[in-house]
Amino acid sequence: MTASILAIIASALGLTAWWVKRKADQNDAAAKPGPQNKTRYEEIDSDIATQNSTDATAHSTADLDELERLQRAADSSDKLGSN
Repeated sequence: MTASILAIIASALGLTAWWVKRKADQNDAAAKPGPQNKTRYEEIDSDIATQNSTDATAHSTADLDELERLQRAADSSDKLGSN
């Protein structure tokens, strides 16, 4: 009798942990870069389609600046880790 009660409690705890983790993942979905990148690429595509080269160039320049910033951050963390 005690073993079956403990098994029920353990399974309920497992389901509760799964449910909490699932809710946290759903809340973090808005912060993921996938949907943000999709809308950004759609903006760039529409700028190119309308032959708005100034805005398309601004988008690509911003992307390159972000890439350079990320590379500098990675390089500085590599240098800190090697010391």
